[in-house]
Amino acid sequence: MRRMADVKLTNHRWRNMAESSSASIITVALGIAGTLVGAAIGAYASIKGQTIQTERETIFACVAFIDKKEELVRSRAEAFLLAMSDEISFFREHNEFEVRVAREKIAPLQRAAFSLSAYAGPNLALKSLNVVTASDAALMPENPQQLQVAVQNILKATSEWDPAFRAELIELKQRRDSCQKPS
Repeated sequence: MRRMADVKLTNHRWRNMAESSSASIITVALGIAGTLVGAAIGAYASIKGQTIQTERETIFACVAFIDKKEELVRSRAEAFLLAMSDEISFFREHNEFEVRVAREKIAPLQRAAFSLSAYAGPNLALKSLNVVTASDAALMPENPQQLQVAVQNILKATSEWDPAFRAELIELKQRRDSCQKPS
């Protein structure tokens, strides 16, 4: 009988151990699965965070580039407008002048136009150079009437310059705005 009791006790121990082992295996499996899921979520969050950071840096760099270009265009346009103002005043005030003196007055305008052309879009660059071309034509008038016509041509070229400048600023704003749109 004792033997029978020992066998029952042994079977009961094996059964408890088997149940205990199954529970341990399930617990370990759940722990591993939880760890893997946690690691996957952590990796995804890390990659997503890096992607967001990279996107922000890209947007910032794009906006900074456009801002710098606009700053350069505006500063070059300011120098151009000041030189143009001096030149127009000179031609309006002097019906008779020495070409050498006039060339000295036009030189800053030419430098400013070429400097602006280096940073401006093609249309604004062309309009800037048109003002210089009209100014060059005013250097050798044969009479006061030709000078007046030349000054009118300068004023016409100048009036075409301003809309081109405004269009350039609008284009820069649109480019800046497009920096922030997803690609």
